[in-house]
Amino acid sequence: IINLTSKVYLESRISKSYTDELVSDNMLFSSVNLAKVLLSDTALKISLAGPQAADSKYIWPGQLWNQLATAETLPVEGFIGDPKIQIIDDDGLLNINSLLGADGTPTAPSSSDFYKTSLSNLFDRLAFEAQSYRPEDYKTRGNVAFNSKTQVAVIHDFIDTDDQPHNSPGFSAQGIEGKNSNGLFLNRPLKSETELLLVPGITVERFNRAMPFINVDTGNAFDDKKININTAPPEVLTSIGFTDTQVESIINQRNLLPLDEEIQNKLTEGSILLKSNTKLSSNNFSIFAKIQTATTVRWLRAKLERKSNSANQKIKVSAVDIF
Repeated sequence: IINLTSKVYLESRISKSYTDELVSDNMLFSSVNLAKVLLSDTALKISLAGPQAADSKYIWPGQLWNQLATAETLPVEGFIGDPKIQIIDDDGLLNINSLLGADGTPTAPSSSDFYKTSLSNLFDRLAFEAQSYRPEDYKTRGNVAFNSKTQVAVIHDFIDTDDQPHNSPGFSAQGIEGKNSNGLFLNRPLKSETELLLVPGITVERFNRAMPFINVDTGNAFDDKKININTAPPEVLTSIGFTDTQVESIINQRNLLPLDEEIQNKLTEGSILLKSNTKLSSNNFSIFAKIQTATTVRWLRAKLERKSNSANQKIKVSAVDIF
């Protein structure tokens, strides 16, 4: 009788766990559909470019899974569990693949140089310094971490298509790539944020520090590379060239109403590159969702793209991962 009771209990637990997994997966896919509806809604577009953008309760500036821990539970009638979702505005972050492009000159830097300088400024804020490691520490490929400027040059070496070290007149930092680099460089754009860990010099600790402010977008549209100043974190705004006073003004203004083109023109007056590489709305988003029940925990990460700001424009799901 004891064995029979144990067997029945075990089978019921297995059945319950399987059912919870199915329900959780369906809930996760529903969260993507919910995000698509929200991102198609005119009212939410205003909030994504306005007051709530500065409130981490609604939009997180980075892509850290632990941010879901403080997200509010979605009120789903009849569901016993803990469903959560976060919508992250990728267009408010620095796109690593934006480093690619034509080189400029010291007096006329290109957009590529603009993003190299911006990423270098961000790494300065994050205290990236040159450091060597023992091979047995397994800190990073090549066992050397670089200062901010050199690290940007090395990232460029990693994602460009040639086997030559970075050398641009518009960005004074030398890369390290060469014909004998022993497979350290992929020589293609990054496909995901985690591939940044393959870049020489990027340790897990550096990666975690940078993640709230960077993203990887594989699209080729120039507008997708621009920074949305209505949602960019203060660290990104400072890194791309706004002064501390301007950043404070931007934050205060967008807490009331979204910045408009007139304000953008005033803020970027005198800087053609800053004007041409910033924008006021977003089309690229990351969705993070978590479903927790008594027997299972399931996670989802999705990439969503809106082709235009029209409320009737369909939202394209470009990638979905479930864990």
